[in-house]
Amino acid sequence: MISDKSTEYDSPEESFSMHARQSSVSRADLTRADLVNANLTNANLTNANLRNANLTNANLRNANLTNANLTNATMPDGTKHL
Repeated sequence: MISDKSTEYDSPEESFSMHARQSSVSRADLTRADLVNANLTNANLTNANLRNANLTNANLRNANLTNANLTNATMPDGTKHL
């Protein structure tokens, strides 16, 4: 269980998902991050490093991935980004 000042989460992924939705995580280093089922709706991932990240089933609706590094990332549909 992870908690912040007002909320408890069952996993780091749930915590990240809740905070990333409609948030800016631009320039974040998310190398090898496990973002399976993450809700990244409207997230600003500009210049984020998502190299080798697992985004399987992640919701990227309206997410800004401008200049994000997606090398070898597993995309929401399960394919690898080369």
